[in-house]
Amino acid sequence: SGMDPGRKSRKFHNKLKKQIAELLLGNQSEEIEEALNNSVSSTESHSNKRGSESDMGQMVSRKLAAVRKEKQIGPEIFLTLNRLGGFMVSHQEIADLVHYSLIGPAVRKPRWCNLRPWKGASQTILLRVNCPSRFIETEGEAFPSVDNFFERRWIKMDEEIHDREEFWKNILNVPVPLQQQIRERMMKLEASHPPRCDLKMDMMLSYADMADIGFPFPDDCELIVATQDKYAPVSASSSLFALDCEMCITDSGMHELTRVSIVREDGSVLLDSLVKPTNRITDYLTKYSGITADLIDPVTITLKDVQNAIRASLPPDAILVGHSLEFDMRALRMAHPYCLDIGSLYNISGNSKKRTGLKTLSSIFLDTHIQDESGHCSIVDAWMTMRLIRMKIEKGLLFGNVMYGWSYDEFIRDEERKVKEEEEPPKKRKKSEEKKINGKERLSTLRLCSCGSPLGVVCIVEDCQCKISPPSKCPLCLSKEERTEEEKERMTIDWCASVKPKEIVSFRPLSFYLAESKKNVMNGIESVKMEVPKSDKMSFRPPSSFPSPSHFFSSTSMEILEYALSLFEYSYNDEVPTVKKEIQSEMDKIDELIQHVLTGSAKFALVVLILSSEKTSICYTKIKK
Repeated sequence: SGMDPGRKSRKFHNKLKKQIAELLLGNQSEEIEEALNNSVSSTESHSNKRGSESDMGQMVSRKLAAVRKEKQIGPEIFLTLNRLGGFMVSHQEIADLVHYSLIGPAVRKPRWCNLRPWKGASQTILLRVNCPSRFIETEGEAFPSVDNFFERRWIKMDEEIHDREEFWKNILNVPVPLQQQIRERMMKLEASHPPRCDLKMDMMLSYADMADIGFPFPDDCELIVATQDKYAPVSASSSLFALDCEMCITDSGMHELTRVSIVREDGSVLLDSLVKPTNRITDYLTKYSGITADLIDPVTITLKDVQNAIRASLPPDAILVGHSLEFDMRALRMAHPYCLDIGSLYNISGNSKKRTGLKTLSSIFLDTHIQDESGHCSIVDAWMTMRLIRMKIEKGLLFGNVMYGWSYDEFIRDEERKVKEEEEPPKKRKKSEEKKINGKERLSTLRLCSCGSPLGVVCIVEDCQCKISPPSKCPLCLSKEERTEEEKERMTIDWCASVKPKEIVSFRPLSFYLAESKKNVMNGIESVKMEVPKSDKMSFRPPSSFPSPSHFFSSTSMEILEYALSLFEYSYNDEVPTVKKEIQSEMDKIDELIQHVLTGSAKFALVVLILSSEKTSICYTKIKK
């Protein structure tokens, strides 16, 4: 039932021989050769020496473990500066490396370097030396210990690194990853709203979002007009209006407006009008816009007419919806504070800077094909945009966005399963029913406004909303609409005050991530103008609490091994000498302080040294071997 004693012994000795052979290959001493001989001879009399065999095996295993540890290469750090896209290393890049080496994949991975494996670093040391630029841009002088340890390999840093307050603020605070922010926001929304809550407010573009992607803002020269003089506060009950514009190229070399379409939430058309450009058209962009010379030549409506119509007809808290909406707003030369962009809210590429086209989104999520050989109409685009945003509101913030953890593959599988589970295919409409949808007949010819002006645009797209529910007023009549007293009372805030403020990037104190960890931090920096939370995971050793810099570094360097992260700072405040010999003498003093830290750090420690001055700053990084 048990293993044969002889077989067990042979197995033990074969393993022992392999271990000893590995030790011999490692140029071990004669003691190992003797152990090999003893182990071999013990095979002949294993029944009498069972205890000595066990001792021998343990001795060889311990020696082998020590040899393997000695041979261990340890972690490595590689620079990938090309991934910064031409930018230089600054506060956030250093912070990313420090946070990643300490916390790991739970936080943002640094782009400018690779630390492999991240767990391999025994500890992290960050030392910042604030010194004159003469000590960095030297004329033959050097920091001997620094040059020897880092092998004179350094990178030049961004000028803003000179701001020590901002530097330590970035180090002591960790950005919360985007997905974590979204998850926490969703939990908060679910707690404060009923199921299928309205997400309009959370999805609105902030001032910073609009600035980043090129939305127009009102200006003093009135080249850009605000959609209202005063706005009402936006709320979850604020109405959505989908906007789409068509443009042409004129002899000014610019894109100018040729058609504007606005659709309400129910699919009815508020505004649909061709617009006569100010300058002569050189390219109608018919392939994309559907606009031709025959359509635009008789038009008398101007950009100003359209602007007046929008200002008069939109509610003071209207939320505009579009795809790449900034282009439509530029064409209108108008600015609006409450905006949603489905190009940003839906993301199936995984690239935050790449917006998926409306045609693709409509095909995937609405099973509707647009912008094809059947024709192009801006009302169709606006209606697809409205349907997509309504779907987003219904299904939630995560839906349709792989950046937030939504799965495109799972969505496709679910859709395929739904098709299979359908008992019978949807019935086709009878011809008698096709002429009436939502109780309204489709129009195949152009209608006239009560003032006699044309309403809408002749459309060749089948089942288009511009035929199902066309506009009731032309732009000129819309511009004459009067505000209700209730609307006037609510219009209390100007454009700047109504725009959603920039969302502050969520940060948490460094100590937050160490709460459940055995890791701790030694904070040996001077005071900063920010509140650093008290934590049993962080020990404070401010340099000013020691009699001298030499005493500070000699004392704290003896404690380094106790900490997973050690932060040090030294500032040279003396007058800079002018004689080279005296300069070298001062640099030697600083070098001696740095040497304390380098000597006190553990094997495989990640050491980051920054020499910073008002003009020049450089960074050294190395794994201590």
